[in-house]
Amino acid sequence: MRDVRTSDPCVGTYKYLQTNFICLPASKLHVFKGVKLRVIFVYGAYYGRRNRRTCSEGRPQSQVENVNCINPAQRVPQRCNGRHFCSIEASNSVFGDPCYGTYKYLEVAYVCICKFFYVSISQI
Repeated sequence: MRDVRTSDPCVGTYKYLQTNFICLPASKLHVFKGVKLRVIFVYGAYYGRRNRRTCSEGRPQSQVENVNCINPAQRVPQRCNGRHFCSIEASNSVFGDPCYGTYKYLEVAYVCICKFFYVSISQI
């Protein structure tokens, strides 16, 4: 998968990325986009644990202390890219168990892009 973040469309202009996340008790990722001309483009997906704070409320310390627990989640872009809707279960049975005993979460970075733009970048 080509990393679209490496090019600079506006040299000399300050840029930033603002993200938000929520922790859901459900074990499935659902992404909806109502506009038919826009599709999902996943540019990063990881299953595991990268820090002690994310999705840790109510978990014992022993389940959140291993922060070097990560698996690239290639199934997410394979299943979601180019679609209007995507659903994938966040579980060890889908992504494997990168570290037994650690409470894991699925982290997905995606954008909704013009369908025609997706077709052109997927052919690169």
